[in-house]
Amino acid sequence: MLYQAWRDCSFLHWPVDAAAVRRHIPRSFEVDTFEGRAWVSLISFRIDRMRMAGLPHVPGLVSALESHIRIYVRGSDGRRGIWMVSLDIDPLQAAVLGRFGFALPYWWADMEVSRAADSARYRVRRRAPGAGTLDLDLGLGQPVPETEVSPLEHFVTARWVLYGGVPSVRTAILTEHPRWVFRRATINRLEQTVTKVDGLPPLGDPAMVHFSEGVDARLGWPGPILRREGTSSASAT
Repeated sequence: MLYQAWRDCSFLHWPVDAAAVRRHIPRSFEVDTFEGRAWVSLISFRIDRMRMAGLPHVPGLVSALESHIRIYVRGSDGRRGIWMVSLDIDPLQAAVLGRFGFALPYWWADMEVSRAADSARYRVRRRAPGAGTLDLDLGLGQPVPETEVSPLEHFVTARWVLYGGVPSVRTAILTEHPRWVFRRATINRLEQTVTKVDGLPPLGDPAMVHFSEGVDARLGWPGPILRREGTSSASAT
């Protein structure tokens, strides 16, 4: 369906109790856990060379800036994927397409992503009542060898299904991209209210931080799961 180049990607990760995020996902889904803990991630990046498959670039929708908050889940179809709590994006056209075209919780935001050789800066101000904000400055170090990427780091970054849709029809969007190549990163500055505005529990400092120069990604068309919401357990093993 869609081609995108994801660039200058920052990843902040927090462990949480599964029960604390249970209400943010559909009842027919389960919170996916690693060694008994659920995880919440805040991902910010640039989108370049965006186009629909088989179509030329659409003016005003070639590039965008995005920052999203996600929870790791098992869908009602049994697959491991991600559930979006919110997605802030600039420009407005992308927010409208995402919210009304794909039933994902997009918000129009003023955003900035800037890069230097050894740092990356992200600023977000959501254009909504009680708007959330993000001001993140990362110091960037050396690349992380693939052999040093832990199973937990793989758990929070290697996800190939994006769930969405409405209660009557949940959807799954499959994604494809090369393996992430990370650089070591440290937080020089972090001030954010987006997780609080979105109703998540107090998170404190991130337990893990990642940065990647990016990957080229392909996203499939949303496919219906065709299962109405029911009840499920609060977490998965």
